[in-house]
This record gives sequence, structure tokens and C-alpha cells, in this order.
Amino acid sequence: MGMFNDHVAAQREQWKYSYTAKVMLPNAKRLLKHHGDEEMAARNKTAILMVDPGVSQNDTRFTDLKRAITTHGTLKEQLEVFVHEFERDPDVRYTLGLGDVTFFELTLPSKADDDRVL
Repeated sequence: MGMFNDHVAAQREQWKYSYTAKVMLPNAKRLLKHHGDEEMAARNKTAILMVDPGVSQNDTRFTDLKRAITTHGTLKEQLEVFVHEFERDPDVRYTLGLGDVTFFELTLPSKADDDRVL
């Protein structure tokens, strides 16, 4: 039957996938750019609100923007490390769990699919 019958879903956390750094690099770079752009957009919106005397310092947009800056900034910093490592040795093979595969969006079709071992 389906994936969710008989507690099969719990076993998905045990699945392992092998990818080379070369395969993961394009996705890591794309995600790095995305999170860097989102962080900067939130910083710019915050700056605009800060100089507007009509905006209260208790405005909830500050809380939302701070959360966005923190979230995207943290992910950007992590991805900077991943990109550095993937560029340093593109032939290294990494064993990933399901969460890593989805984080790097490796399920999307790629030109480098031939280098992937499942």
C-alpha cells in the first residue's frame, strides 16, 4: 500500500543518499543567493521603516523583519560554509538524510544527475 501505512513513514528517517559535492554545489549557490537576497530585502525594509517618523517603534513589522533577517541571515551563513566546502573538493561524496536532500532541493532535475548514486 501507500507510504503512510503500517508506520512505514517512521523508517524514512533511516533512508540515506549519496551525493558528490559537485552535484550539490549549484543548489547550494542558488540557495545562498536566495537567502542573501531575502536578508538584504528585509534589512532594506527595516531601514525604510526606521527613518519614517510616522512608524511607531512598537510596529509589529519590526518583529517580522527582524525574524526574517535572523532566519535568512543564519541560512546564508550556513550555505556560505557549504559552498566553500563543495568548491574546495568537488569529488567528495556526502551521505545525506532525507532532510538534507530536501534542504538542498536535490529532488529537482539537474544536469549532474549522472554523478548521483542512490
